[in-house]
Amino acid sequence: MSEFYPLPPDVRRRIEKWLDEHLEEVSSSDDILSVVTHDGGESDISAFLKLQPHGLSSTASARLAASISEMVEEPFANELNRWLERKGMDPVSVYKGAGVTKQVWAKLRSVSERRRPNKDTALALAVGFKMTPDEADAFLASAGYAFSPSSRRDAIVRFYLAHSDWDILGINTALFDFGEKPLGER
Repeated sequence: MSEFYPLPPDVRRRIEKWLDEHLEEVSSSDDILSVVTHDGGESDISAFLKLQPHGLSSTASARLAASISEMVEEPFANELNRWLERKGMDPVSVYKGAGVTKQVWAKLRSVSERRRPNKDTALALAVGFKMTPDEADAFLASAGYAFSPSSRRDAIVRFYLAHSDWDILGINTALFDFGEKPLGER
């Protein structure tokens, strides 16, 4: 990973302070909520709701699962187009700012392929779109993900978004320095 420059000590201290203030300890209930995929078959959301961990009745679980499924069935390409319009950005600046390849971007923008990004790509695109943490929350939710309050990696990305620092190389340097996987790698 020689492409990363050393993280300045003052930046590392600021991130460490942020992590101390914003990173939660992992508990067993957090683990259940951590993954949602869109690769066919029974959705992880449906499987999760069948567990009824929050005391939901089976009817309420079924209604919630149906409602979530409707939300995720819209092509993600539509969501990308809405964000391009909302932010007034051109596609090239978004995918380059995210460190995402043109090929990955094209597949995500294709309505016919109905692809959704993995969480890493969704996080990188939030950076490319120069989102605030609240915007990133909504964007990640539209892809079926969320910032995990117990993930150091998510907290570091959120730190940069909260400080309006959308430099993917700087973010990746910090992630690497903290032993986390960089964003936008192919």
